[in-house]
Amino acid sequence: MPDPWRNAIVRSELVSPDNLIAHPDNWRVHPAFQRQMLQELLDQVGWVDTVVVNQRTGRILDGHLRVELALKNQEPAVPVDYVDLSETEEKRVLAFLDPITSMALPDRERLAELEKRLPPVSDQAARVLDAMAGRVGELEKKTVRDQYKKRDEKPSLEFAISIGPYRFTVGLDAYNTWVAELYAQVGADQDKVAGEVFKRLGLDSV
Repeated sequence: MPDPWRNAIVRSELVSPDNLIAHPDNWRVHPAFQRQMLQELLDQVGWVDTVVVNQRTGRILDGHLRVELALKNQEPAVPVDYVDLSETEEKRVLAFLDPITSMALPDRERLAELEKRLPPVSDQAARVLDAMAGRVGELEKKTVRDQYKKRDEKPSLEFAISIGPYRFTVGLDAYNTWVAELYAQVGADQDKVAGEVFKRLGLDSV
């Protein structure tokens, strides 16, 4: 039997957002529509997830946008999970925690059933549900993509993806929209996803 995973979480506290330190290597860029959606969710249901902070450095590893919105709204406290990580472990978590979470695929049938039981949502939230459920036309796709092109946003970061023997580099913002559209069209089966990507890139006959 392998050794059980260690629990790096050492304590949980309510902390003033003024005392939390943004990580200088944080690479996530938050577009306007994501800020609006998270603000709406926090206004409606409050805190349901914690911010993760490395107690050795005091730096935020996950939850930068939540802290930013808490400061904007003058919230007195933020729920924080403190973890005990080395500098190397800290960099690994910062690099991979969010991308691994983002790899989850939508089950459109279950999403549709959940959507039926939801109370009325805002137009912004409805557009997000439509995107996840694959009900997005070209006009709506353009609207989502344009959200990333605001002049006050930082330049797009690069994200490397591997498919079979091939490796591609795409803008991180475009990647998120592209993947959602792709899964909506062909489903979650990885062979079908890879086949569709090869087809679109003209590599299916190589």
